[in-house]
Amino acid sequence: MGPLAIALAALLWSTEAMFRFPASQKIGSVWLVLFEHVIALLLLIPWAFFTPLPLNRLRLREWLGLFWIGFGASALAMIFFTASFQYLHPSVAILTLKAQPLITTLLSVVFLGERPKAKFWLWGLLALASVLVLNFPDLDFSFLKGEFDFRSKGFALVGGATILWALATVLGRKILTTVPVMVTVFWRYLFGLLGAATVLVLSQSTLQFSMLKDIPTLRNIFYAGAITGLCAMIVYYFGLARTKASVASFLELLLPLGVLALNAVFLDAPLMAAQIFAGCILIFSVTMISASDV
Repeated sequence: MGPLAIALAALLWSTEAMFRFPASQKIGSVWLVLFEHVIALLLLIPWAFFTPLPLNRLRLREWLGLFWIGFGASALAMIFFTASFQYLHPSVAILTLKAQPLITTLLSVVFLGERPKAKFWLWGLLALASVLVLNFPDLDFSFLKGEFDFRSKGFALVGGATILWALATVLGRKILTTVPVMVTVFWRYLFGLLGAATVLVLSQSTLQFSMLKDIPTLRNIFYAGAITGLCAMIVYYFGLARTKASVASFLELLLPLGVLALNAVFLDAPLMAAQIFAGCILIFSVTMISASDV
């Protein structure tokens, strides 16, 4: 059940491009992240009202982990990744993000004691290769020329987001061994709201609230907060509680496959033969990873 839940969460996340990017273009990425967290917390109020939160049973390390996941991964990482597009070609940022499963796996070895076997790495590398073909079916990487300045602000932003998300997966897996899923989700969004609010204050970003009178923008914000935000996160944490962090990180690679499938259906962007083949290889490889004894 765990791997299937993570795969479902990845497919839910794949739908956010149609809603997140129009909304962020309208109100800005930081404000969007803030509203996402507000919406999620409002939807969680009925649950929190009827469910006593075990505040006195959480240890300091669990509080620190929840704070890192919320403040760092839920707020800062999303802001960093979106902001990196201002300094890097989006394809470069997306390509850099593909290192996340490798970073997550290495961190899971250090902090969780996971010991992936040789076949895990074999299927993992095959999954990464298939994702590259999905995103770049013509294997034309000419956009990399002059882009790989690792001292640039763009790489600092996307690299920071990648590490924050990788560490959040490992910490989430650790926390979920003792903290219930819904409690973890609640504190993730509360600390995430604190993180987004902090960035807004420091950046002195303002918003013309007349922009929120636009019905499509409100719809996009709500979808990002309720569906690809809260619902996807509950499903993801349900799966992560039952799946090793190293496996979960590769299952998240199904996200671009979902994006391409949606584009083919709704945006009349048919898949190339190479992408269809790569998609089949990706599904097969992550299935083998899920089935492997890591």
